[in-house]
Amino acid sequence: MKELLEATQISSSTLENYLVEIFETMVDQIERDFFILVEDCSGDNSFWSINDYHEEDCDEPYGSIEIGDDQPVYDRIVSLAHEVGHVILSQHEYFGDYEETIFRESVSWLFGYRYFLKKGWEIDLKEYKEKASEALGLYIRSFN
Repeated sequence: MKELLEATQISSSTLENYLVEIFETMVDQIERDFFILVEDCSGDNSFWSINDYHEEDCDEPYGSIEIGDDQPVYDRIVSLAHEVGHVILSQHEYFGDYEETIFRESVSWLFGYRYFLKKGWEIDLKEYKEKASEALGLYIRSFN
């Protein structure tokens, strides 16, 4: 029988020094799991980009996640979850090349949350959904 591990609970009320430690551990795990770089970028925006020059047998990373350094640590964790969702989606057998923006953004929020949960990090679901709704709303409004 598989032993269940207790997940680390993460919310906006978690102590900041603990959030920093969790964030650094998450970054290390993601870089190992996906052979990507996770780096800071200036501002409050975060994004995922694939390395167009990556080949299966090369030493170049598959891509990079840039996390805005003007965000509070908790928001950086939420952004990291969403961006790792993009990484997972990009590798998906059926939908990796699907270009519908709202679909990609929505599914990335789900995939990122599930990845972190499987790794033992449980982000407060209510807060996470609020962040996802806010971000998706911005995308929808940008199309009008």
